[in-house]
Amino acid sequence: MLPELTGCDDEMRDEFLSDFRATLGEARSELLAALQAAQAGVLASAAHRVKSSARYMGAMPLGQLCEQLEQAGDRADLAAARGLLAQWQAESLRVEGFIASHLGLA
Repeated sequence: MLPELTGCDDEMRDEFLSDFRATLGEARSELLAALQAAQAGVLASAAHRVKSSARYMGAMPLGQLCEQLEQAGDRADLAAARGLLAQWQAESLRVEGFIASHLGLA
């Protein structure tokens, strides 16, 4: 989907990827803080914000985990959210690594 958004412009694509990489770092901090503070609504909101971006970037597994985290937050199921967040972190780090490699940062 990213080429459709950027019109296949390499510079714009790289800017989107760089911004998304930063978003993942911010989301990671927000999700961890929300879970530690038992703020299910904040957790759901943070996961929701990343969900569409992940899908637009083509990171479908990450988008799916965001959706599951959002649903767990909506249900205030912090036990499920804890397990999902561990999976989300692993997948987000994998995506960040891919982006860093693509941008020549790794």
